[in-house]
Amino acid sequence: NTAFTDRKLVPKLETKTYIWIFRTGAFDDETAQRDCATLKQFYSDRGYLNAQVGYRIELAENGKDLTVVFQVDEGRQHFIKSIKYAGNAVFDNDRLTSIMRTTITGPIDADILKTDRKKILAEYGTIGYIYAEIDTTHVFDEEDGYVNLTVSINEGDQYRLGRINVQGNRNTKDKVIRRELRFYPEELFNSEEAKKAELRLVETRLFSEATITPQGATPGVRDALVEVKEAETTTVLFGVGVTSNSGVVGSISIEQRNFDLFDTPRTWKEFFKGRSFRGAGQTLRLTLEPGMEVNRGRIEFREPYLLDRDIGMGLGAFVFQRDRQEYDEQRIGFYNSYDKRWRTGLLKDWAAEVAFRVEQVKIDGTDWLTADEIKDDIGSHLLTSIKGTLVRDKTDSQWLPSEGNKIKTAWEQFGALGGDYTFS
Repeated sequence: NTAFTDRKLVPKLETKTYIWIFRTGAFDDETAQRDCATLKQFYSDRGYLNAQVGYRIELAENGKDLTVVFQVDEGRQHFIKSIKYAGNAVFDNDRLTSIMRTTITGPIDADILKTDRKKILAEYGTIGYIYAEIDTTHVFDEEDGYVNLTVSINEGDQYRLGRINVQGNRNTKDKVIRRELRFYPEELFNSEEAKKAELRLVETRLFSEATITPQGATPGVRDALVEVKEAETTTVLFGVGVTSNSGVVGSISIEQRNFDLFDTPRTWKEFFKGRSFRGAGQTLRLTLEPGMEVNRGRIEFREPYLLDRDIGMGLGAFVFQRDRQEYDEQRIGFYNSYDKRWRTGLLKDWAAEVAFRVEQVKIDGTDWLTADEIKDDIGSHLLTSIKGTLVRDKTDSQWLPSEGNKIKTAWEQFGALGGDYTFS
């Protein structure tokens, strides 16, 4: 092997070396045969179409240990001499060539071809050709070291979107699911947007699975079946810790990510069985942190689609108490925020938020050793602020992004709504 190093090839093998306790290293002929086939396929997928792989064993003097030597005849790497398209009417050859990474004079690579097929299918899927099929084949050219590639396309028919049917949501309202789809009846059936919608539904953390499948037999029309599997949306966490700065601190956190403020219980039984205040995709979080020196409490509520629009609203209240060595600090406050997301147009991928905060701060418990700067602040004081935030998010996933970037900038101005202090 010269084209690929041992480090590249060895991880492909099922045959493994002996590691004391962890691995026996037992030799098996069938496994070695499969490894030969795997290595041959690896070479073939990268243009070494005539590669051959075999193996031999070298027995150690002790008669028990052996070395497996995989012998590779790489042959010659093949390159593409011509690319031919067959069956395409919607997109011309130039358009398809611009989509593909595979090029004339480049090596024939199975991984790149697989990606090219997906990209072409995606291009068809965006304009309603949801059943398009792509196949690639190659034949050896008369000139040694070259092949001729044929891309065969079965475009199928173009479809528009009929009804949108939702299944699997026992607790969640239909509108919570539909607002994440962002496609509507009578539009072209866009299979790529359907995939994005599946990801958005899972990333709400309301559903563990989401699939969108075309259904029906009406010519030119396919319904969309949206199937979801609801996730567990109630989280209860308990914790305790000891720190040199804050002493013993406890933690109790209760979160419901599928809250419904207006789904009031009809009976106490319905309330205690968790059949109320549920299903609207809102978030309610209660956090209590009692401790010897620090005590915190916070309640937060978020409506991601205020009045069924792309406007989020947050409400929260908090209390804080800290017994410091030089003084005691107590805070109680409230905040309210509104955010807007843009999905299309000039501001696509941008979001803006404005937040308002009102906070009462009390300083007491000072003694004769307390610094004068702290003594000057003894008593109760009012803080207010307005915070503005701009975000541009071009990542492809909220939780596990694989491409894109995210930029966020924020400014908070205290004293903007009055109060005793002004700072930024």
